[in-house]
Amino acid sequence: MRDDSAISISTDNGGGQINYLAYVFTPPARNEAMFIEQTIQSVIGQTIRSARWVIVSDGSTDGTDDIVKKYAADHI
Repeated sequence: MRDDSAISISTDNGGGQINYLAYVFTPPARNEAMFIEQTIQSVIGQTIRSARWVIVSDGSTDGTDDIVKKYAADHI
C-alpha cells in the first residue's frame, strides 16, 4: 500500500531537478560493536541522507551503545 503522506523533497544539482521521498532509517543493534562504526560511517557518507535516523538498541553488552553515542554527539 502506498503512503501518500510521505514527504517529497526536490533539489537541483545543477543538471536539473531531482525528486525523491524522505525516509526514516531505523536499524536494530544488539552487540554490533564489530560492525556498527563501519555502518555509521557509511550512512554519514550517503549523498541523500534520511530525514531521521534512529538506531534501536536492544540491550547491547559489548560497547555498541558507547560507539553510537560517540557519533550521535557529533551528528545530531
